[in-house]
Amino acid sequence: MKHPIIAFDFDGVIIDTAYESYVVSIETYHKLFGRGIITDKGAKAYSKGRCFSLNAKSNLTLVRLCIDHPEINFDEYTQELFDEEKKKDIVRADEFAQVFLFIRSEKRKKLNDWIKIQKPFVGIKQLIHELLIKYNFYIVSTKDVDSIIALLKGFEINVPIEKIIADDYSLTKEKLLNKLAKIENVPVDEIVLFDDALKQLVEARKIGVFGALAMWGEKRSSVINAAEFMNIPILYSTSEVLKFIEDIINKNGDEK
Repeated sequence: MKHPIIAFDFDGVIIDTAYESYVVSIETYHKLFGRGIITDKGAKAYSKGRCFSLNAKSNLTLVRLCIDHPEINFDEYTQELFDEEKKKDIVRADEFAQVFLFIRSEKRKKLNDWIKIQKPFVGIKQLIHELLIKYNFYIVSTKDVDSIIALLKGFEINVPIEKIIADDYSLTKEKLLNKLAKIENVPVDEIVLFDDALKQLVEARKIGVFGALAMWGEKRSSVINAAEFMNIPILYSTSEVLKFIEDIINKNGDEK
């Protein structure tokens, strides 16, 4: 892998969007079910559990758990438990996602206020600048592309639009990675994925994508332990990324 394609997830890797997602999820839940209020405790729980929710549809399960179980501890949670809970919400998940995206689009009209409740991770702007110079860099995300573009622009993170592979919620990360490989006309195993969701990395591994768990946001012991068990590399700071990529290239060179 002399010239890997570097793929970064967006939420939880480039921008800390947890609080915005929580606010929109609460408002969506209240609109559909008539209950749910914004609380500090709920926001903290939602942020901790965000890694288990892979798209707008599964945000229904995450926010429901935060509302129904205010004392929930996602440090001790697993993806398997979350996926079981998702089965309870399958009937309304698509509807929730559609309303969620509509409410978000309405909030985005007041752009400055919307951006204020989100923030880029420390060091990410400079890191992306260097990655764009040194490597073939892409953002690959199940977040809606309009929100990604608005946030990048708001935080002055310059990523060409053609380097963003995103979808509102209908495509999986696996399909997006295959789409990227097709665009670049390379085997999918030429992609290196950085994601804060362990399940995304596990699914990516099944199609041959090598990945690392980006843990420079929320630290969740259960996720870290599971990643270690599965021998998935863990990075705790954006400052570790460049050396990690260099080590991959050098290792592959030595093996050849």
